[in-house]
Amino acid sequence: MDIHAKKLLLIEWLLKLQDERMLGRIEDLKEQSDFWSELSTEQKARIERGIQDLNDGKKTPYEEIIASHRRE
Repeated sequence: MDIHAKKLLLIEWLLKLQDERMLGRIEDLKEQSDFWSELSTEQKARIERGIQDLNDGKKTPYEEIIASHRRE
């Protein structure tokens, strides 16, 4: 299984996760690693454009995104 597939499986699992304690542990792990400082200027710009698109109401349903990645 490639890294992309692993990430998708983790995302699906995370969306279904209801255990508050586990979510807290994941948040702690996230706080320990500041990925933002490791991103390139272009990567940061793409993320910021994506956030702006969301704020502007430009959204793609989760099911559509997952389906498009499964076809690859």
